[in-house]
Amino acid sequence: MFKQIGILITILGAIFIYLSHNNQNLLKIALKPRWKYLGIITLLIGLKFLCSNQIIIGVFMWLICLSVILSFIPFIQVIFKNDKSIVD
Repeated sequence: MFKQIGILITILGAIFIYLSHNNQNLLKIALKPRWKYLGIITLLIGLKFLCSNQIIIGVFMWLICLSVILSFIPFIQVIFKNDKSIVD
């Protein structure tokens, strides 16, 4: 149960960090820097949930989850084939 919650919180944190970067292409304007800090906090909370049983497995799952999410997010715009951004 904690691992699923940890993965969801990690996904949310990675999305916050990606959307607060200036070079992202999903939104017309990047989110404010406070969202980046909120993303970092949620990533650490997600890591805490994933490390509930064994630390090494939790860290490995967290790193794999982050690498997959941050690699997939830029392609969301290509998949949905929107004009310029998802949010107008």
